[in-house]
Amino acid sequence: MRRWVGFDSASIVDEPAIVVDDTPQDRLGYQTGNEEKIGRLSDLWPRCLDAPLFGTILRLSAEAWQTNLDELISQEGWHHSGSVLWGRLSR
Repeated sequence: MRRWVGFDSASIVDEPAIVVDDTPQDRLGYQTGNEEKIGRLSDLWPRCLDAPLFGTILRLSAEAWQTNLDELISQEGWHHSGSVLWGRLSR
């Protein structure tokens, strides 16, 4: 949660937050060192749609926002450091 509230952009009023922590399926590769990669969700986690819980969240978000999945997972601003990935989906 602290990463989410620490984003440079202000959160939207009543913006929903979903924290997915320690999911055993389809983990990201470990990013060594202190380097943080920033980019598109689809680049940092190519198989994000295959993860049962996160893929469902993405599909529901795309349906609710009436957008396609490719557009949603191509959003910039996702961060990957160590074995942690965090970011924000937006309309």
